[in-house]
Amino acid sequence: MLFFAAGSISRFGANPFAPADVQTRVYQLRLALRVLAKSPSFAATSILVLALGIGANTAIFSLVEAVVLRPLPYPDPERLFVVENVKDGEPLGAHSSSWPDFEDWRDECQSLAQVALFTYWTFNVTNRDVPLRITGGRVTGDFFSTLGMPPLLGRYLIPEDDVPGAPEAAVLSYAIWHRLFGANESVVGSVVTLNGRPHTVVGVMPPEFRFPGEDVEIWGAVGDNMSGMQRHNRFMLVVARLEEGVPPSLAQKELDAITGRLSSEYPESNEGYAASLVSAHETLVGNAKPALVLLLTAVGSVLLIACTNVSNLVLARATGRRREAATRVALGAGWKRLAELYLAESLLIAGAGGVLGIALAHASLRFLLDLYPGGTPRLDQVGVDSTVLLFTLGLSVATGLLLGVIPAFAARRSDLQTALKAGGRMVGDGSGGSRLRDALVASEVAMAFVLLVGGGLLLRSFAKLTAVDPGFRADRIVTLSVFLTPPKYRTLADRFHYVDRAEEALAALPGVGSVAAVTDPPLGEGWLTMSVFEEGRPLSVAASPDATFRGVSEDYFRLLGIPLRAGRFFDSTDDEDTEKVVVVNETFVRRVLSEGNALGRRIVWSDEERDQTPMRIVGVVADIHHRRIDQEEGPVVYAPIKQITFGWMRWFTFALEARDPESFFGMARDALLGVDPDQPVFHIRTLATAISSSLAERRFQLFLVELFAVAALVLAALGVYGVISHTVTHRTHEIGLRLSLGARRRDILGLFVLRGMRSTLLGIVAGLAVAFVLTRYMTAMLFGITSLDPYTFATVGILLAGVALGASYLPARRAAGLDPVRALRHE
Repeated sequence: MLFFAAGSISRFGANPFAPADVQTRVYQLRLALRVLAKSPSFAATSILVLALGIGANTAIFSLVEAVVLRPLPYPDPERLFVVENVKDGEPLGAHSSSWPDFEDWRDECQSLAQVALFTYWTFNVTNRDVPLRITGGRVTGDFFSTLGMPPLLGRYLIPEDDVPGAPEAAVLSYAIWHRLFGANESVVGSVVTLNGRPHTVVGVMPPEFRFPGEDVEIWGAVGDNMSGMQRHNRFMLVVARLEEGVPPSLAQKELDAITGRLSSEYPESNEGYAASLVSAHETLVGNAKPALVLLLTAVGSVLLIACTNVSNLVLARATGRRREAATRVALGAGWKRLAELYLAESLLIAGAGGVLGIALAHASLRFLLDLYPGGTPRLDQVGVDSTVLLFTLGLSVATGLLLGVIPAFAARRSDLQTALKAGGRMVGDGSGGSRLRDALVASEVAMAFVLLVGGGLLLRSFAKLTAVDPGFRADRIVTLSVFLTPPKYRTLADRFHYVDRAEEALAALPGVGSVAAVTDPPLGEGWLTMSVFEEGRPLSVAASPDATFRGVSEDYFRLLGIPLRAGRFFDSTDDEDTEKVVVVNETFVRRVLSEGNALGRRIVWSDEERDQTPMRIVGVVADIHHRRIDQEEGPVVYAPIKQITFGWMRWFTFALEARDPESFFGMARDALLGVDPDQPVFHIRTLATAISSSLAERRFQLFLVELFAVAALVLAALGVYGVISHTVTHRTHEIGLRLSLGARRRDILGLFVLRGMRSTLLGIVAGLAVAFVLTRYMTAMLFGITSLDPYTFATVGILLAGVALGASYLPARRAAGLDPVRALRHE
C-alpha cells in the first residue's frame, strides 16, 4: 500500500504500474532502505515519535468512529427520527413527549410512515432465588417494526400485544438473555414474573439492538399502562420513520401545523410547546460527541507536533546531506529523482510508524475502555476495524508525504556550488533552512500552547467543581433503593408500612446511626417535576412554574445535614391524618412565591389530577446540588412521605449513617430482604461514591487531555532543544572564529538562547490568537471559569517560556563552553 502511495501520489511517472516504473520504484525503496540503515538512530527516533502520535490518533479515532461516526444498525437509519418537545424555543430532550400528543402526531402526520412510543420502566424479576431489578421499557406495538431490525429468536412485539387485556408479552435484550437465561434458545415461550405479573417471553433481540440505550434490557407492551395520561405528563420518547422519499423539512412543517393546533385547543397544557424532528443518530450519540471531538482534536495536535519534530530532524539531516544531494544532481540525477528518494525514505518511516502505531493503539484501547465512564453508547463495538485501518493508512501516507516534501523543498533551494566547495566541512545551514526550522518550532509551540490552555481550563474547571459544596453530607452516608410492586403493595398504606418496617430493620443494624427515606436521592437516576402555584393565584399547567417533588421521612434533613433557613423540619405528627405540609428550598421562594414571608403560605399542584388539597409551607431549607454537582437546583417541594397521595409512587431510597460504609452493604441488603424477600434491593452505594461517579466523565476527559498536553509540552521542548543543538553543531566553526576574535562566552550563550526564545515567543503569540478562538467551543465543558480565563492563559505562557528557556540553555551552554582551537578544526 505504501508502495502504491509512493508511486501514485508522487505523480512523477505517467503510469506507476508500468513495468519500467515499478522497477524504478523498487529500486528507490531499496536505496531508501540502505540510506536509512546508515542512520539507525535517526530512523528509530523518527519511527518511534510518529508511532506514538499515529497510535494515539488511531486509538481515539476508533472511539469516535464506533460511537459517533458509525451509522445506527437499523435499515435506512437516515429515515429514523425522534420527535422532541420544545418549550418557548428551548429543546426539552428526547424523553419529553406525552401520550395524547403522541397519538395526535401518529394519526395526523402523513409524512411519517410509522410513529412509535417508548417509556422507561422498572421491572422487578421475582420467583427467583434472589429478586432482581431490571431497567426496561414499555413500548407501543409498532415500536420494533418502526426500527426495522428483526429479532434474533422468536418475534418482537406487535400491535396485537398492545391492546388492553392482551396476554403480557416481553422481549429480551441479548445481554439479559445471556446473563439470566444462559443464552438458552428455549427461552422463547417461557414465562417470567415481572412486577408480580407473568409475562411470556416472545423473542430475543440481536446484540446490536440497544434502543434507546445500553441500559434497556427488556421491553413490554404499553397495553393499558398509559390510560388516563394527560398532555402535560411529558416523559416519553417518540421515534418515527419518514416515508420513503419525503424530506424531513416536509414532516417538520406538518408537525408545526399539528402542534400549533394543539396549542390553541389545549392552552392549559400545550401553550408555548412545539415539536422538533431530530435524527435518531444525533439523539442517541449526541451527548458523547463534544468530549470525543475534543479528544480527537487534542490527539491530532499531538500528532502535528510530533510531525513537526520529525520534520526538524529531517531538515537537520538534509542539511548534512547537502553535499550528497548536490553531487547526485551534478551527476545527472535531477531534482525529480532526488525528490523521489526523499519521498521513499519518508514513506518508509511513516509506514513503519503506522504499523507500530496500530500495535500501540490495539494495546492501549483496552486500557482506555476500562477507564471510560459508563453511559457512553456502543463502547463494546470499539476496535481496530477496517475503517480504522484505512484511517491509519491515510494518516501514515499523509505524514510520509509531508516529511518527504520538506527536505526536497529545502534541497531544491540550496546552493549547489557552495555545498560542493564546502567539501566535508559543515558550515552554516543557510538562512532559508534556518528560517524554516524556526518557523516549525514556532508552529509546534503554538499548537502546544493551545493544547496546554485547553488542558489548563479543564484542570481549573475540575478543581472548582470538586471544591463545590453539594449542600448535603456525603461522608459515611449509605443509600439503597427499592421499587415496590403490586399486588403486595397496591395501596399507599401498604407502601408506607413497608417504609416503616424497613427503617426499623436498618436502624437495628450494628454501627448504624440515623435512618431516613426519600423518593429521589441525591445524584440518583431521575426526578419528578410538577407544576405548582401559590394558593389564591391559580394558573394553568402550561403557565405554572415547575417544581421538583420529593417525599422524605422526618430525619432526612438532619441526616444529610441540609441547613434549615426558616421554620421547622418535619416531625412524627406530619402524617396522613394531619394538615398537609411541605418544606421548600430557597429557589422555590424566589421563583414561585410573591414577596413576603414564605412560612404559613399554601401552594397547590396545577394538575387537576393531583390532590388539590393546599399544602402549607412550614420550613425553608438551603439549596443543594441534587441532580448534578455542576448544576444549580431549581424550585423543590419536600413533603412528608406519609402525606404522599400519588398512587404511582413506588420507589423509595433509604439513607443511613454507618461507621464502616463499605463493609455494611451486604448487611443492609440482607436487612431489607428480611423485610420482604420478593423486593430487589439495588443501587447500594455511599453518597461519596455517587459524587465521585458523577464526575467520572469529566475526570476521564481531564486525564486524557492533560496526558496529551504534557506530551505536547515535552515534544515542544524537544523541538526547541533540537533546533538549537543542530544550530550549535553546524555553526561550530563560526563559534570558534567568534571566540578567537574576542567574543565573550556569555555573548555566545545569549546568541543561541535568544534564537530559541524568539521562536518560542512567536509561537506563544500565535497560539494565544488561536486559543482565543478555539477555547470558546469548550464553554459547555467548563465550570466556574470562562473560556478566556486570564490565569490559565498567563500560566501556560509562563510555563512554555520557562521550558523553552531551559531547552535553549542546555545546547547554548555547550556552545559557550567550546574550545576555540577544537572548534576551528571542526568539520
